[in-house]
Amino acid sequence: MVMTVDPARTIKPFSLVAATFIGAVDAKPTNHCFTDPHWVHRDGDWDLWLPSHQPKTDPCIAATLTFSEDKTFIERALDLLRPGWTVRPDLLGRFLIERGYVLTAAQVDRMVADARRGGWETGVGKQNLCFVRTKRDRGPVAVGYFDRDGRDWFTKIYPLDHSLRWYGHIPLHIPLHAVFSEIEWPRLVR
Repeated sequence: MVMTVDPARTIKPFSLVAATFIGAVDAKPTNHCFTDPHWVHRDGDWDLWLPSHQPKTDPCIAATLTFSEDKTFIERALDLLRPGWTVRPDLLGRFLIERGYVLTAAQVDRMVADARRGGWETGVGKQNLCFVRTKRDRGPVAVGYFDRDGRDWFTKIYPLDHSLRWYGHIPLHIPLHAVFSEIEWPRLVR
């Protein structure tokens, strides 16, 4: 299920461009995520950096955000939390976790599977980013990247403090409740 977002309701420095329903996801081993045949490349760091099992999750709505400028992962995270902040990446990761900005690998896998079954009428585009929780104390959050090339999908994981600037149009998917309260978000979608 996708809700259309009124483009006039833009929040700078990012815009909410879509909201996609992700159904409940059962717990499963991390090494079982991104293994269906449509995943032609799966970065082995998913298994090294993330806990060995992904937890069961309740249904949620993923907000799809684009940014007004090209930004690093840290700059995107700071724009969400508090523009102008300066904070160590490990503390920033903890803030992202505490405020619910992370998805599990299993949720991302489910979101892509749903997008494939339902066509491209979701917030999932050709290139996509999301914050995921790691098992590391230093660097508790990493960034998952998933990319579609025709029918084939590729996935990679990057440290939050990776220095590459990502194009602003590449969407970041996060739980909608992390950005807007349950009272606010219905007013943003029609």
